Amino acid sequence: MSKKKQKKHKTHRIIPMFMSVLLLAGVVFGLNLMSSDSPMIFLSSESHEIGELYIVPEDIELNMGSSETFEAFIEEASSTLNPLADWSALRDDQEATDILLDDCEGSSECTVHVGSTEGEVVIMAEFDGQVTSTTLDVINEEVVLGFSDEVPEWAEVDIAILQDRGIMMGYADGSFGAEDPVTRGQFITLLYRLMPFYGLDTTDIIEDLDCDVFNDLGEAHYAYEPVCFAYHYNWLEELNLGNNISPDEELTRGETAELFAGAIGRSFAENELELSDVDQIMSYQAFFLFDDVYISTTYASGIGIANGYNIMRGSDNLFRPSETLNRAETAVIIWRVLSSVISDLSVQFNLDDDALEAYYDGV
Repeated sequence: MSKKKQKKHKTHRIIPMFMSVLLLAGVVFGLNLMSSDSPMIFLSSESHEIGELYIVPEDIELNMGSSETFEAFIEEASSTLNPLADWSALRDDQEATDILLDDCEGSSECTVHVGSTEGEVVIMAEFDGQVTSTTLDVINEEVVLGFSDEVPEWAEVDIAILQDRGIMMGYADGSFGAEDPVTRGQFITLLYRLMPFYGLDTTDIIEDLDCDVFNDLGEAHYAYEPVCFAYHYNWLEELNLGNNISPDEELTRGETAELFAGAIGRSFAENELELSDVDQIMSYQAFFLFDDVYISTTYASGIGIANGYNIMRGSDNLFRPSETLNRAETAVIIWRVLSSVISDLSVQFNLDDDALEAYYDGV
């Protein structure tokens, strides 16, 4: 492994005269050379016959919530070629849905972000009929977050994952503020940041929307675009906000469940359950599972949906819909949303049989 890497670095000392020869080779053989100040040679699949494909680093360990950049290369007698490969991550011969591959399609490099599942993952690169792989062992060791304040142990991995993927960061002063309450604007912004993982280019979408939708939310507010997106995609429909969204108001657990349902959960539930009256059924589900939720409770349907996807579970048969959320709790919820729904579209919905029976008895 080290020998291969050393050879690669030697080839980077290419003298100007040799660069002319390489440029000519690029014309003849289809090599795509970078600008003259870069030593890399990028190889397309239509190029001449090539040597063996390798990946570095090889066989490494990576802690939950961290990332590593892998590189594919082909060693030839006098040069190192960087193929524009396609990458994948497999666990037990299936797509590793909790693994994020960042800018890995048709690229010589691939940044791999790991999630919260321990075990071996195979990182594969494919180019011009050749497939090579290396092993990544995801381990669960003490998480080092680098914040200036304390973070509860039960949220460390979730916070590390969201920080690594650029979804939820700390404050400018270096702290995370685990106990700080989360506002309506902040939670909507976090859900909005998940949309690219769901295949939506929010930047292009926002350009075509009228975003002046609430009287108390101006363009200078950080949540202006996320709230605009949420409004036009009907995330807020059941919140009954009127003309004001109060983006800096603290968020309750009941409203959090409804925002998840509006953004993602309700449409998934309708598709998976194949039932027309999902909201009423989910209200029954929340009523049966939690002693402090009734069929008529505000956001009962959203609570049932969030529970059905194991996004918000409650404790001691209580959901506590009127209590607020802090940043550590929110990080756990956001990672559950990303890992359970967006990263794995085949996720199963947990429908309570007693709730379904009670619903039909009452119809």
